[in-house]
Amino acid sequence: MSPTASVLLRRANEKEESMKKKIQKLNKEVDSLRKQLAGKHLCIHVAMTSDSTSASSLSSSSSSTSPTLTSSSSSSSSEEEKTLKKKHPKNKKHKKKRRAKSKSKAKYGRRASSPEEIIARYKKVLKTYNAGMKLGKACAKAGVTELTVRSKAAIPEIAIASPDHFQGLMAAHSKRGKIADLLSKCEFLIESDQKVKDAIMLKKAEGKLIPYVKREKI
Repeated sequence: MSPTASVLLRRANEKEESMKKKIQKLNKEVDSLRKQLAGKHLCIHVAMTSDSTSASSLSSSSSSTSPTLTSSSSSSSSEEEKTLKKKHPKNKKHKKKRRAKSKSKAKYGRRASSPEEIIARYKKVLKTYNAGMKLGKACAKAGVTELTVRSKAAIPEIAIASPDHFQGLMAAHSKRGKIADLLSKCEFLIESDQKVKDAIMLKKAEGKLIPYVKREKI
């Protein structure tokens, strides 16, 4: 027999032995599983027998076992509550969103409803800003956003830089009038009257107005 043939025969014998060992191992596992299943069937039978016995004893002495039933029902209900909490984590997210909204509302307060309130709020922001605080933080401290202060800045600018013009505008503005109407009139006055515009620029340079820089229209 050639050396190559002897090597192939030896490998074939090794594979056959390996397969036999695997088969033996699988047979052992199958036997083990059968024994486990037999044991489980026995346990189930014993449990069913004990359940039937306990059921008969419960029917004969229901008054003595009522506390146990109450405790078991309460424990099961607590388990159900835990399961529901795990299944519905969105409720916590909704609560967090509600808390965040309430905090933001408390932080920025209510909307100014009159020109006097707008001017008072503007002066509060200006005072904090001149004390060295950044404009955004100064607005937050006053309970208003920077965008709101900037968008309505024309009203306090006219009131501070040109009080005579402001008195004339307020005389024509009724208490039931819209803030937007007064704001548009103030903005138009700033754009159309160079003296008013120069007065506002001077007050900004003196630190008596917030130094907003309005972009020129092209």
